[in-house]
Amino acid sequence: MSTLLNLEKGIVPLSRFRQSSKTYLKKMKASQEVLVLTQNGESAAVVLTPQSYQRLEYERALFMAIAQGEKDIAEGKTVSHKDLFDELLS
Repeated sequence: MSTLLNLEKGIVPLSRFRQSSKTYLKKMKASQEVLVLTQNGESAAVVLTPQSYQRLEYERALFMAIAQGEKDIAEGKTVSHKDLFDELLS
């Protein structure tokens, strides 16, 4: 299962997508691939399945949490294990 853009099949003119949208959506559901729709030769939209979008949002939230943790460490906003367990057990 890949959410990466397949450069051979993943870039589609909007007019072709309109003509065969049912077929493209069926293929996307099976493969979880992303489509880039073009208009006048330029990218105009990205189409992905709800599952791919949900996974993308989860990954974004995870990366944001990691970045916040790294920032907290750099700013000294940490708690020792002992202090944490003492607080949890009190």
